[in-house]
Amino acid sequence: MRSCVLVVALCVALGSTACGKDSDPGATVKPAPAATQAPTAADRPQASSTPPPASAAASTVASAPAPSASAASSAVAAVIPAESTKVFNDRCALCHGAHGKGDGPGGAGMKPPPRNWTDPAWQASVTDDHIATALVKGGVAIGESPTMPPSPDLEPKKATVAGLVQIVRSFRKPN
Repeated sequence: MRSCVLVVALCVALGSTACGKDSDPGATVKPAPAATQAPTAADRPQASSTPPPASAAASTVASAPAPSASAASSAVAAVIPAESTKVFNDRCALCHGAHGKGDGPGGAGMKPPPRNWTDPAWQASVTDDHIATALVKGGVAIGESPTMPPSPDLEPKKATVAGLVQIVRSFRKPN
């Protein structure tokens, strides 16, 4: 019991540090290329009636290849908002690692270890909404580990959360 309390306290401390401050500025990552499936409505940022400022458009990271000619009419190339990439680098990579394998320095020794997002079986077993809930409300909200901290500040930021879901999905390895 004593070791469990110690681990939870350590995780909360690490999670609090990761949720509010830059972790290691030298450890920034770019998301892996997105899976080959077409983006869903939940994957796309919400449309705005006003165009984004030129600086915002220039700071986004393409996460999926341009759709083929046959898919061009049915799918829009997904773009990850710059804020999603920043949140990933500042918060998620600390425990889940730069490549989504659950091997980040903040996750060392966690029981259970951080989720390995490259696992195709896990990727196939969860919905985008499930991932979004975990990101915003934490592991407890989805019946998983309490060491996955919530990020309630992201709840009103639908485009940022959708971008984070895209980043998590981009780590999927082929079967």
